Amino acid sequence: MSSNPNETSRQKAYTFIQKKLLEGEIRAGDLVSELALAAEIGMSRTPVREAIGQLEIEGLFDKVPRVGTIVRLPDQRELRELYEVREALESHAATIATTVLDDEGMAEMERLHKEVQAISNETQARGLEFLDEPLLHRFFEADIGFHSMIIGATDNRRTLKIINEFRVVQRVYEYGRMTYTLDVIDSAAREHGKVFDALRRGAKDEAREAMAEHIRSSLDHALRGADRRSEVAIAEAMALTDAIVSASKSKRKFRRPLASAQ
Repeated sequence: MSSNPNETSRQKAYTFIQKKLLEGEIRAGDLVSELALAAEIGMSRTPVREAIGQLEIEGLFDKVPRVGTIVRLPDQRELRELYEVREALESHAATIATTVLDDEGMAEMERLHKEVQAISNETQARGLEFLDEPLLHRFFEADIGFHSMIIGATDNRRTLKIINEFRVVQRVYEYGRMTYTLDVIDSAAREHGKVFDALRRGAKDEAREAMAEHIRSSLDHALRGADRRSEVAIAEAMALTDAIVSASKSKRKFRRPLASAQ
């Protein structure tokens, strides 16, 4: 939770819940308890209820009659719209970052880029097809840090707010529908590298285009990842149905015939 003394209780609750969504502690389909969140944060239920109401307006929560508040799963149309806005804002931010980031900022950008590359290398060395939870959290932290450095260079509070809201929606979608394969992480590492190289050289046009390509590539991975998970879910459902049908046939085959009526 943020320690900013100027934040209201509602803002603190909002930030706290956003963080849980970003880190996958609350995922699509989960039931959200005002009471449990208030106890965890250490405040009354009123500001928590207000924060949940704001997140509902932003499309992250749904109130279901006689059930409660649940985390909703954004659809693909919402995701496409989100990435279109991200491409416009973040590619513009990249051009500003080429002239604003100092040596300390560039060093942090390089560290975050190398962290994504290290995650890719570790995933490959361990022979993993998908990132496990610890690697996934490391990737999200490095990825968010990398993009936040660039957005922060704009010193534009509205841009920061919009991107932060979109990032939460994106993470909810990805946790609910996407699997992070080695291919996804490799692409992110390469694309971050291109953005970083352009920033380091102060090449505005190249930085803008590299960021735009990265955002478009991320959208493509997200949509293809959702398709793969849907295919897996359908295959699993079909396999379960086949197993039930097979078991039913076996029972009929070995069932003793009923005695004929006398």
